[in-house]
Amino acid sequence: REGGYLACAPNFYHRAPPGYALTDCKQFLKDSEVLAEIRAATDYLRARPDVDASRIFIFGHCMGGRMAMMGAAKVHDYRGCVVFYGGGLFASWGDEGVTAFDMLGDIRCPVIGFYGDHDVNPSPEHVNKVDARLTEAGVPHVFHRYPDVGHGFQNSAHDAPETRRASADAWAKALDFMAHT
Repeated sequence: REGGYLACAPNFYHRAPPGYALTDCKQFLKDSEVLAEIRAATDYLRARPDVDASRIFIFGHCMGGRMAMMGAAKVHDYRGCVVFYGGGLFASWGDEGVTAFDMLGDIRCPVIGFYGDHDVNPSPEHVNKVDARLTEAGVPHVFHRYPDVGHGFQNSAHDAPETRRASADAWAKALDFMAHT
């Protein structure tokens, strides 16, 4: 509830076969099922009496950033979308053949993104492609790039001064975006 927000995190791995370590469950994710989980979580939030349904944001780090962009593209109930270094946009999970990148033009809310220039997934070139696609589709968005950090700069295990600075700056900007969008 930091900043006055209630967070809801779906368990995307519950459909994986039993017996797999959590770190191995990603291979079983399918975009259609991820979107069903996002829809269910959003419906849950909208039904809660302590949630302002007009102020729901979708938010994600890493793989969750990819999922947040997909969710914003296909579930049009969000006030905004917050993405921290969401990679993997150029691949399809499952047999649908449509990539998360292909869906970007369907986003109907503002997007804010945070990326490290030393990242390889997404690389700065991939971030440029996402930026161009959102611009082409008329999706309002702002991307913040941090020249001295790579992937996962909000992970508290990364304790370098430049990582702490980027993380603090990005968090403040994300909360400001949610407060003023």
